Amino acid sequence: MGSYLVEFRLSGSARKYVEDIVFDVARKFDVKGATRNRVPPHVTIIGPFETANEQKLVHETIETCKKYNLMTIKFSGFTSFGNWLLGNRVLAINIEQSSELELLRVELVAKLSGFCQLSKFDTRKWKPHATIAFKDIDKKFGQIKAYLENRSCPEIQHYVLRVTLLKNTRIVCEYDFLQHRKLTRLEALNRETKKTTILLLKKRLAKGNLGGMKSSARHRRLKFLEKRGEELESFLPSVPWSFSPFSSSFSNWLMIREHYKPCFKLENISENTI
Repeated sequence: MGSYLVEFRLSGSARKYVEDIVFDVARKFDVKGATRNRVPPHVTIIGPFETANEQKLVHETIETCKKYNLMTIKFSGFTSFGNWLLGNRVLAINIEQSSELELLRVELVAKLSGFCQLSKFDTRKWKPHATIAFKDIDKKFGQIKAYLENRSCPEIQHYVLRVTLLKNTRIVCEYDFLQHRKLTRLEALNRETKKTTILLLKKRLAKGNLGGMKSSARHRRLKFLEKRGEELESFLPSVPWSFSPFSSSFSNWLMIREHYKPCFKLENISENTI
């Protein structure tokens, strides 16, 4: 079936900062887990997971993304997680996401869980991050962590320009939030297409319609988010009678509903959401 991943890729100063610190740590501590495959700096939204229906996966991902506007994230210090006994420790940059991006992920998880084999981490509360080092760091974990703690992490704000769907690390397609359309693999990799996206971003920045929203516009955005939450709540109805309390589907449903239901309330949505 293949291994799928939904992510967004970093660009500009955010990408450069992550690349610089990844290779700095790799050289200084002789660890290669994050540099061996030269993976572009990114933030995983969902995955890895499997499905037998790639066509439906593409459709649901693109149609869900169409409901959302340009979103933002911000770097917020360093973080670490994992278990040394299992050898899966990770050091990363902590990502502070907008409420709208959180809701996008909630909706994707809900829609994909019906026909995709999601991991237990996909149905838990999201902790977005950009990986700095992993895999071969266990013996040097303390040293690397101390090194990062003595550095300052810039609070870079970054616009989520596209959501990328991959299969076995290869791009299947992307959704571009500025061009408002699906991009094929060739379009996603095309430099001229990327230039068009950046030009559209610059035009929006020049018009001043990103950030600093007037109270009336912010209120409309919050209402939009509340409505999106209500739609998702209706997408997660009462548990069907066919569900067994011991089935994975039942467990996934419970985790999704319990962890993400608070996101649907207007008072829990940040007023800084773009």
